[in-house]
Amino acid sequence: ARDPRMHEEPFVSAPYIHQNNVPKYHALLLRAEEHAKKRKLYRLWFAAQDKPCNPSEICKKPEQLKAKLERFLQFHDQRTAGIPGLCILYVGLLMRVTEKLVKNSKLTILKHTPCTVVGWALHTGDRMRVDDGERFLEYLPTVIYVQFAGADWEVDPALGKGVYPLFPVQRTWLLNTAGVKVVRKGYTLLPDYASTAFMMQATSLDALIADCRHFL
Repeated sequence: ARDPRMHEEPFVSAPYIHQNNVPKYHALLLRAEEHAKKRKLYRLWFAAQDKPCNPSEICKKPEQLKAKLERFLQFHDQRTAGIPGLCILYVGLLMRVTEKLVKNSKLTILKHTPCTVVGWALHTGDRMRVDDGERFLEYLPTVIYVQFAGADWEVDPALGKGVYPLFPVQRTWLLNTAGVKVVRKGYTLLPDYASTAFMMQATSLDALIADCRHFL
């Protein structure tokens, strides 16, 4: 951006607002990565795992399935039952949950509640360190710890107040109007750096970056 204010707070962390989900999804990943690069933070990337209920409905030849599954990872979270195909991970990453979390009768976290990544645990096959700034994980993280600001509850005293352990979940999403089903395993988490205008209605923000398109 040419305006120098865009490189300072509150605009650095302000959400990018668009009317559609596809550009929103790509923007939130790009902005989350740029946020980490500016702070020289080590970054991990991971992908959700898709399994068609009936592969023959997806493609005629088995060798075509891999390309189809890679294409599915680019779909936005609203299309895939709240589990994004690709996601970035680093300490301090601002995120939001994409579905309501109910731990017990006294602890309920509403859908779209913001949180911050404070830690994680990796699959044994991914427990290595590469000092080039980022790497792509072979497996899903086994757990991601996120903290909800201002919370006074504790899931576990060892974690501290407001820290919630999230684990991979499975959700079924529809590929098309014909009802072709795909089971996706991943996290109901999304970097909180972009949103649709619809979701941000009636929200008070310190700043936002709006894509006004042809209205300018």
